[in-house]
Amino acid sequence: MPANTALVFSFNKDFGPALMNSLGSVFLTSALDTFNIHIFYDIRDEPEVWFDRILCLCDRFTFPRDRIRFHPVELGYFENRLPQLSISSLSYARFYIPELLSEDTVIYLDADTLVLKDLCELARLCPNDAPLAAVLDSFNPTHEYDGYTYKGQPASTTENYFNSGVMVINRKRCAEINLFKAFERVLPDLVLGSFNDQTYLNVIFKGNWMRLPDEWNVQSPPRHPAARRCDFSKMALLHYVTKEKPWKCAHYDVPNLLWHTLALQLNVAEDIPGIKAVHGKLTTCRRHFRFMERIGLLRAFPRFARSLLKAKPNKKVYRRYMEDVRKNLPWMDQWLANCRLKPVREAWRLDR
Repeated sequence: MPANTALVFSFNKDFGPALMNSLGSVFLTSALDTFNIHIFYDIRDEPEVWFDRILCLCDRFTFPRDRIRFHPVELGYFENRLPQLSISSLSYARFYIPELLSEDTVIYLDADTLVLKDLCELARLCPNDAPLAAVLDSFNPTHEYDGYTYKGQPASTTENYFNSGVMVINRKRCAEINLFKAFERVLPDLVLGSFNDQTYLNVIFKGNWMRLPDEWNVQSPPRHPAARRCDFSKMALLHYVTKEKPWKCAHYDVPNLLWHTLALQLNVAEDIPGIKAVHGKLTTCRRHFRFMERIGLLRAFPRFARSLLKAKPNKKVYRRYMEDVRKNLPWMDQWLANCRLKPVREAWRLDR
């Protein structure tokens, strides 16, 4: 069967562990008979050290090497036009999708995602009448939250605003727009707000995109209430937004425990500098939570919050962390078992 769906990532050497974990979750959950995988990287970067590891991961899951392709892209185009660029220009690599790929249906994923259900289901949601489909941004549901101005006018307070970390693209419809020309057209009149490339994409596709079900991009930054307003058992794709990435920071919550459990079993963790300290912090968090339960949350919490979490005491929030972890451990174990993986390690569990 010919491959007519593209799965696209962009990464640099700092996001190598994230890409490996994300790609591993794809192999574990998805039937990829009709997929090619494309990985974009900055032509000036040197992420080649990860290429062999990525190919070995493909071998482990019997994904054909000839259906994974690495694309160096020239990102100086954007840097020259955006002198105040506040994030890596790599996030603009997705502008090359219509130009470099030939598949009709394209799924773009940020490297800091975990796929929990079959991507074939997501591919079937590719729009016929719009260039792309995406999930409403959980924390910035309308354009006004971005904070940009366009042609001297503030952003719309009613127009829906999407998170660009997960997109299903109708490549032919998207090619008709010509993203580079659209970018050049918008550039002189747009005063950026918060999100750089995501801002441009939302302005370019304003009113011309289809909304996906929320479970296909559950945006879960640590310590944010919206991260716990979801049913984990119905989640299809988990997206680790904000700078507090799980391979850098130890937060004792469901998304982070899942990421680290998967990284350990995919042998990704060994490639992450400082990962032993992160894992040690998770173990310490678990011990403190258990200690708090034993001697009483009210007595233990203020010191715990200040010394370990470096946060203002908030007993309700961290009681919810404990409740969430305990409640969702069976779900995590079941998902891991369905993927033929071992359960969450003993040192991180609250139910034993």
